[in-house]
Amino acid sequence: MTRFPTLFLSHGGGPWPFMEDRRVQYARTAEEFGRLP
Repeated sequence: MTRFPTLFLSHGGGPWPFMEDRRVQYARTAEEFGRLP
């Protein structure tokens, strides 16, 4: 069996990138998503 690289991306539980009051709370998550290939 051939294995392929797999990434699990949680949907985050809601539209956090569009909620201005949550940007600080989820800044680390946004940074980590930005590093994905």
